Order: sequence, then structure tokens, then C-alpha cells
Amino acid sequence: MNSSNSYNDLSRLLQLFFKSYLIGQRRLSEHTILAYRDTFRMFLPYVARLIDKKISLLSLADLSASNIIAFLGYLEEERGNSIATRNARLAALRAFLNYAATEVPDELPGITKALAVPQKRKNRSLVECLDRTEIDALLASPDKTTWSGRRDSVLLMTMYNTGARVSEIINVNKRDLDLQ
Repeated sequence: MNSSNSYNDLSRLLQLFFKSYLIGQRRLSEHTILAYRDTFRMFLPYVARLIDKKISLLSLADLSASNIIAFLGYLEEERGNSIATRNARLAALRAFLNYAATEVPDELPGITKALAVPQKRKNRSLVECLDRTEIDALLASPDKTTWSGRRDSVLLMTMYNTGARVSEIINVNKRDLDLQ
């Protein structure tokens, strides 16, 4: 990417991406925004070390395909992240690059190369479903004579009846419930 561009203020572009685009326009969930933030909290220091440059001096040109590929390798090899986590980090970087392409069209050739970094395929294991007998046994397993057993029973029933993920159930607050 061309670093001679007069509009090459990466910090300003990132701020607009998070505040105006993700929150204001896309209205993404808080969890998605935090995951994107965490990606940049790892990515920017990594790139700065990689190219021996201060984070404050990084430019859009430094978000090159080769630096992204190196970062993804670092996530898997040094941090021990799974392919799914690696791909989630790449998705956050791609979202920013797509935004940057509209804001700084002069940088499109380099952005296009960076956007071409592929997701990594992972081996898919066969997801087996529980049969009715197994579901009944699971739902009957908490000891409903204790407080924690009643709690566990409600959580299992809620997950079963709604299809909610564990992460979604964990984040339910009292104010989120409407018992009418």
C-alpha cells in the first residue's frame, strides 16, 4: 500500500471504524466489537515489532498481506490458537480493510492484496446430536432438591428450549427476562 498518501492516519481510521462504522452504522454487538478490539490489540503491537516501528507510526500500508499472514502464523504457532480463532481474527482485519477501502480508495491495490489472505479450512468433525433418551437423561440429571440443582435444571431447559449458546446464557441479566 502506498504510504505516501496524505490520508494515512491509521489511528484516526481505526477510531472511525470502531465508533462510526461498527457502532453507529453496523450496530454490531458489544461482543463482536470487543473481539475486533482484541484483534487490533494483538495485531498492531505484533506488526510494530515485526517491522521495527512504533505503533503510533504504523500506517495503512503496514497492514499488508505478508504482515497479516505472519500474524496469523504467530497466532497458531506461538499463541496456540485454534484455526477458528485465527479465522475470527482474520475476519476482524478484513472488516477493517473493507471499511478502509471505502474511506481511502487510493490504497485499494494494497488493501485488495491484504483482503485476498484466505481463511484456513479446518477439519470438520461429525456433529452428533443427542437422541431423545439422552436429552431426557441430561435434563433429569440436576438434583432439583438443591438450589444449584434447580439453577442447573433451569439453565439446561432454557438452552434446550431456545437453542441458545452457553456464551449467550452466561450473559443473560435479570433485566433481560420478561416472565409475562
